[in-house]
Amino acid sequence: MKLSPQAAPHIYADTQVTLERVLSFGNATREIQLTVLTELRLRANDHANDTQIALVAVFVSFVGFFVSPIKNPVPEGAPLWTSLVVGAVLGIGGAIVAIPFLLRPVLRSLRKERATVWIPAFEDEIARRRGDITRQGRDWRRTH
Repeated sequence: MKLSPQAAPHIYADTQVTLERVLSFGNATREIQLTVLTELRLRANDHANDTQIALVAVFVSFVGFFVSPIKNPVPEGAPLWTSLVVGAVLGIGGAIVAIPFLLRPVLRSLRKERATVWIPAFEDEIARRRGDITRQGRDWRRTH
């Protein structure tokens, strides 16, 4: 779902809930509020991410299982630093293979975390404004 330019400023890249940000959301139009809440709920309910991380973990386990019986690549009697270098190269190589598969799920997990923080803050602001009995509250209810 492509966010409208008016709704994008209310999707934050952190979990720092501030009064200024919540009030800014409350002052937005009903359409923008619905767009923002819809996007945040989609992000919070992103369960495909969990499956991807589990599949990468299974893949890494299988690779470890099949690679573990391989004969030691370091010749017998070689100095200790040789085995450290070979281990580092194999570890870095494994990380280079695994990182592309883990990058997207990790980013989606962060989006999910941020969404679960912002949804209640925004919903509380809407509820607060609906219950506001002042003139400002009545004016807000007429437009929302």
